[in-house]
Amino acid sequence: MMTMTRIKPHPQTQDVESSATRPPVPPINRRHTIIGILALAVATLLGSLGRMAMSFILPPKPVNSYGGIVDVGPLTQLPAPGSPPKQIPHGRFWLIHTDKGILALHSSCTHLECFFGWDSEQQLFICPCHGSTFNLDGQVLRGPAQRNLDRFPVRLVQVDGTIVRDSNTKAMAVRVADLLFKENAQSNPGIDTPTALPILVQVDTGQKIVSP
Repeated sequence: MMTMTRIKPHPQTQDVESSATRPPVPPINRRHTIIGILALAVATLLGSLGRMAMSFILPPKPVNSYGGIVDVGPLTQLPAPGSPPKQIPHGRFWLIHTDKGILALHSSCTHLECFFGWDSEQQLFICPCHGSTFNLDGQVLRGPAQRNLDRFPVRLVQVDGTIVRDSNTKAMAVRVADLLFKENAQSNPGIDTPTALPILVQVDTGQKIVSP
């Protein structure tokens, strides 16, 4: 009886056959590469032009004027607590210093946006347009205004820009008594004396806090 022997294909023959059945690798298209590079360059250019356009459409906040950060001055040069409010015309606000601290009131009446003034005899803010009155804290006392005066956030910063203290989101008065006065134990033990701290008072007139 004859025995049939299976002949195995040579390994090299297998490699030739498998390589012949593989799909051909498409060559790198130079045109597509150039188009991709150009598209990337155009996208980068358009992004830069867009940022430049936005800088013109949305200009930066004014410096030291209404709509931006207004420098009031050194903390040690503020009026004493209980002094008449200080008007800052270029910032459109009144700076108030009470026993609670300092706050900034928007100088427009909440009725029809008229600019009001301070009456030293009555100790009130009085609107000349329709007679609305407000106390030193900005609370409305007589209409036709229905709301308290709007406020601006106040912050205390060092000369290097470090924020020492600021008002909360409701722009409440910022406490400053502990920063203005401290005990000079070395030269005058037991006597509180003003200390010249390198702290500045700033008001952000770009973030008006609308009162209820």
